[in-house]
Amino acid sequence: MWKFSLKPKINEWLLISIVLFLITILFAVSLNSYPALYGDNAVFIILAKSMLTQGKYSHIAMLNESPHTQFPFVFPVLLIPIIAIFGINILAIKILVTIMAIASIFFIWYFFKIIEESSPIQNLPKGCKWNLKANNIINQLLSQPLLIALLSGVSPFMGEFTHKEMSEYPYVFFSFLAIIFLTRYHKQKKWLTKTGISTAILITISYFTRSIGLVIFLGGLLYIFLDGISKQEIYLRIKKALLIFLIFIIAASAWEYRNQRVSNKEKPDYVNQFFMKDPYNRDLGAIGIGDLANRVWDNYNRYISVFSNVIVNHRFKLEFLNRFLPDMIFCLLIFGYIYCLIKRRTIVEYVFTIYIIVVYIWPWSGVRFIMPIIPFLLYYAVISMRVFLSFTQKSIWGKFIGIPILHLLLLVFLYSFQTQIQPRHFIPVMYLIFSLCLYGIVLFGNILLKIPVHLFVYIFIILLIITVNVYSTIDLNVKAEHQKPYYRGQWGEYYDIAQWIKANTTEDNVIMSRKPELTYLWTNRKQVIYPFTHNKSAVMDSIFKNKVDYVVLDTFTWTKTTPEYLIPAMEEQMERFSLVYQAGKSKVYKVSY
Repeated sequence: MWKFSLKPKINEWLLISIVLFLITILFAVSLNSYPALYGDNAVFIILAKSMLTQGKYSHIAMLNESPHTQFPFVFPVLLIPIIAIFGINILAIKILVTIMAIASIFFIWYFFKIIEESSPIQNLPKGCKWNLKANNIINQLLSQPLLIALLSGVSPFMGEFTHKEMSEYPYVFFSFLAIIFLTRYHKQKKWLTKTGISTAILITISYFTRSIGLVIFLGGLLYIFLDGISKQEIYLRIKKALLIFLIFIIAASAWEYRNQRVSNKEKPDYVNQFFMKDPYNRDLGAIGIGDLANRVWDNYNRYISVFSNVIVNHRFKLEFLNRFLPDMIFCLLIFGYIYCLIKRRTIVEYVFTIYIIVVYIWPWSGVRFIMPIIPFLLYYAVISMRVFLSFTQKSIWGKFIGIPILHLLLLVFLYSFQTQIQPRHFIPVMYLIFSLCLYGIVLFGNILLKIPVHLFVYIFIILLIITVNVYSTIDLNVKAEHQKPYYRGQWGEYYDIAQWIKANTTEDNVIMSRKPELTYLWTNRKQVIYPFTHNKSAVMDSIFKNKVDYVVLDTFTWTKTTPEYLIPAMEEQMERFSLVYQAGKSKVYKVSY
């Protein structure tokens, strides 16, 4: 049996335990028993039900019950025991995801603890002359691994997936566990070890949790083969890379062979969708070089604001901050990435580089797609702040910049929450009081404990980020998950329609809708989705050939496929459809044959 050489001190374990406890409370109060509105979550549940009840990996929600080939199987497998014991119990599934989320935060801390010890960067700027006890305590409180774990835990975008029946956190769980083992295996002097085999297995499990796990495989191979290699280690590194390569390729090839053998050619997989100009408009055809360049440029512009929101998710009352902060944070992240790439390259840079390339060329964009690398983004932000503050302390002008920065941060903090401060004219009074307190703390720390002003700047920035993100998490996750009614607006209409279908149709009726998996979860009726094409005959054929009994016309604004493809086709033969139920502007039509 092997052991990790890293042995954190007892106070480090105490601190991470406190962080995990607080984060657990934040995660737990976000739980509810309502299915999320992604659609993919319903697919995972349906696949688990299919394996449990029919012993096959099929899309049993759809009329043809075709074998499923798009999503890998690890997360549905994890759901099987829950469904076997509790049935389709959404709360129980969410509790499983929450447990894996808490464990993931621990793995994030442990991984960056390993990185910090193997490639150290000063926790604090040089010149801090504290007594040993104070130095130890402050170093632990401000340690890079603890901060990244804490910032990951309070991130509203990572928190969003702690209470969703989605594979994001299971993927983070397995991927961080894989790179922890990978860093250990990288240092070993033998190629055939338990750690090496475990590494290959965990990388493979990551891939079978989410297909983006391929990034861990590719990044891991590059890290094993290239990082810190010497002539004496060439053959050892080749053997290590081959071990990981063979185990992964054998498993991945078997999965791909199965998918090719049973795939429905009419339904495109991820590879085919990638090569489409628009996955929701097949009529546009295949993507060209110019289209790909436009996609990359569009994603680049979108992710500037997304990356900014990942670090600080807040709409500031000071408008100039909303305009310039995204660019400032993006530059901060680029600096942190380049600094690490040149000065302290680790496994993070190999995985992050490949992941970002995939993100920029992917047909879809959004926070969901970068959620697994949010800890890496936070890592680069923390590194940038530390390097910058260390530099300013060494320079002459840097000695005079600390207090003005603190005042600016104080103003930003107060005006960010001015809606909670009533009356508003009390803000200047609060500013004066806080300024005096700030001066007292800074003078006390600087004169008696020899703590530089730059450290206070660093602490204030971290506290500001944590405060803003906790506030955002409570607003976006906790409050939103307990609103009544839970489904509102266009989704409220869609849910009402699903409840009507469940109450007024028979189990042998076939339903056509834009979100067939969610509709099945709510109604237990077989589903058909209309083809995304302007060919009206093809759309109508999909209705009549599948003997659809009811058609749902949604009012979704996040997608235009229903008014783009379904409604124009129906309007040409409207005599075949009769309105039987309406919720708001959403409608249900019965099909006549």
